[in-house]
Order: sequence, then structure tokens, then C-alpha cells
Amino acid sequence: MSFGNRTSNSPSFIKPLVDMGEILGSFVQISCKISGSLPISVQWQKDGSKVSSGVKHKLIQQDNSVSVEIEQLERSDAGSYSCKLTNAAGSCESSGSLMVKEPPSFVTLPESQAAVPNGTVRFKCTFKGTPPFTVKWFKDDSELMTGPSCFTGLEGLSCFMELYKVGVTHSGAYSCQVSNDAGSVRCSADLTVKGWPLSNSCVAVFISHLHRWLNSVTFSSFCRSFIFKAVCHRLSSFVAFVMLLHFPPPSCLCC
Repeated sequence: MSFGNRTSNSPSFIKPLVDMGEILGSFVQISCKISGSLPISVQWQKDGSKVSSGVKHKLIQQDNSVSVEIEQLERSDAGSYSCKLTNAAGSCESSGSLMVKEPPSFVTLPESQAAVPNGTVRFKCTFKGTPPFTVKWFKDDSELMTGPSCFTGLEGLSCFMELYKVGVTHSGAYSCQVSNDAGSVRCSADLTVKGWPLSNSCVAVFISHLHRWLNSVTFSSFCRSFIFKAVCHRLSSFVAFVMLLHFPPPSCLCC
């Protein structure tokens, strides 16, 4: 009686390794499912170097599933991982890359500012992390969009927001939110616009009345000019400057 040789099945991957992107500091399991005649030898490599069980990596083999576990992902864990299967009938190999995604964090923060009416204000901050990024700016939790009075921009790992012709109503808390696939972070700064909360038309009327009153009282030309200029300077308004040119006290041109 003769017996035929028992057939051995070469190893193969039912579920091969795939490319992965995981968050910095997270738990990661790089796994695949295999088949073939036992015993099967499993060898793991990272960037061509052997991976062994230890403090950093834990190698798991259970039923038809094999894996490498990393308890806390670090930047140095990024790379190409491969799994090689070998038995008496042959061998096969599967590989996949691991990318470590870093949540955004701020390197420099925007600074709180004080501004005068009709001026331009610019907030800027820099950050780090894994691109691509989404950047949003807010005023008191209301999102700001680029328009005639506001412009937002992103330049590499820095972003900025500009406000034009600011008024007292622009005073408040401004915040920047930076997001990517790994997370989101937010910072804020305050803006204080100095000056009287008057509209340009109100300022024009006030300056006109001030001019008439100064010319009606018995002040010297020097006093009238000094008071008029001081009030206009205090208003910090373009309209005040225009009215000063339009209604100059007699001594303004020579003081």
C-alpha cells in the first residue's frame, strides 16, 4: 500500500497590510490575516530592520491574525512596515506604510492690541502639525469672512487676519482656530479701539458747532486755535481733520 504525500499549502494573506495614518500619541495596531499550512513563521520589519517584541513593540499571533501593537505612537514610528510569512511550502510578504499625524499646536500667539479709529489692525500666529490645515478666525465666537473690511490669509505654517478702518464696534475678543485631520486648537487676543464712539457725521456736526462757538467767545486767537486742535486730536477722526482744514480758526495758519 502506498500513501500519497500530504499536500502543504503555501502561506498567503487573506487581509494584507494597508497604508495607515494615525494620531501622535495614540494606540496603534498594524495587523493582517493569513492562511496556509502550519507551522508558519512570521517576521516583521520596519524600513528593512527587524521588529521584535519589547517595550516599544508587542507582536501578537492569534489564530489566523498577526499584528504589531504600539502603545503610544511617536514620530519615529512612521515608516514602511512589512510582514513575511514562511512555511515548508513557500513564503510571501505584505507591506504598508504608517504615517504619524500630528495635531496642530501654536508656536507663536496673536498679541492683544489697542488701535485708533480708521486704522488697520493685523493679528498673526504661527503653528505646527501635519498639513493640510483649515484656519478660521472669529470675533466673539462669530466667524469672520474675507470682505471689504476684513481679510484672512494662510502662508505655510502661519496665518493672519487684517481689519480695515476699525471703529469702536470692532473692540472685542478675536480668536484663531487651526484644524487638521488629527485635531483642532484655538487661541485668542483682544482688540481695543480707542476714541469716542461717534459716527463721522456726528463728529462733523460737533466740530462745526465748536468752531462757531470758539469764534463767538472772547478768547485770544492762540487760545481758540489751541482748544480747537486739542479737541480734534482727541477725537482721533479723519472727519475732524477735514473740518479743521475747512473751518480753520484765524490763527491756525500761523501757529
